[in-house]
This record gives sequence, structure tokens and C-alpha cells, in this order.
Amino acid sequence: MSICWYQANVFHLHYRLFFYNNDSNLVKQVFYI
Repeated sequence: MSICWYQANVFHLHYRLFFYNNDSNLVKQVFYI
């Protein structure tokens, strides 16, 4: 559970600038995974 949360945090910060402007839905999906 901790590993998943950590990965989500890193991905959110990294992919936030990438997909935040493009697709908000994609960011939500990545965060959930």
C-alpha cells in the first residue's frame, strides 16, 4: 500500500505538468493506479 502511494505521488508530480494541460482524466487514472 505504501509503495503504491509513493509511486502515485511521484507520477502525479511528474505527469501533472505533462497531462494536466492535456487531459485531466488521464491524470486521475494514473493517480488511481
